[in-house]
Amino acid sequence: MAEGLPTITAALPDGILNLAVAAWLAASNSEVRKLIANNGLKLNDAPVSDPRLTVDASALNGDGVLKLSSGKKKHVLVKPA
Repeated sequence: MAEGLPTITAALPDGILNLAVAAWLAASNSEVRKLIANNGLKLNDAPVSDPRLTVDASALNGDGVLKLSSGKKKHVLVKPA
């Protein structure tokens, strides 16, 4: 995938709001909700449309990680704990 991206470890399943805040893509759950409302949060390059989304192991890509993105320049890989 993308080498050199910041990486965090998180226990799955977890809510998309918790993952985005843990990855420092937003400072609070309300900021994440605003990102989602404006199609600014992406999970594996697909826009997230539901703030109640629960992310589990089925969302892992071929490398065994998730890619969370906020806008065009903030990207973080999430490894399952």
